[in-house]
Amino acid sequence: MEALNGIPSILYKYRSWSDQYQKKLLTDNQIYFAAPEQFNDPFDAALPYQYKEEEMTDDNIFIKLIEIEKKAAPHKSDAEIHEAAYKRQASGIFENGRYRQEFYPELKRIIN
Repeated sequence: MEALNGIPSILYKYRSWSDQYQKKLLTDNQIYFAAPEQFNDPFDAALPYQYKEEEMTDDNIFIKLIEIEKKAAPHKSDAEIHEAAYKRQASGIFENGRYRQEFYPELKRIIN
């Protein structure tokens, strides 16, 4: 076995045979993925919101809603996309952080 820059070409990781998930990997070709609720670090599954408050203008929100609607419904016409974005913004959900409070739990559920 040849090492490249001191790194071996094969790395072994010893696992317990008593772990049912380790057995299934070898016997049934199944891989286990833990649910985010089972992670040791709760921040591993956190969804960071990164935006600057001063950039949360009505125009910027509208532009982002149009981008999202185009991706979600590419079959819609530009007029339909603009109408859907306008209705979503006019709903008032983006005022006072309400959107994040209401949508964040659902977004986490969808991603998980």
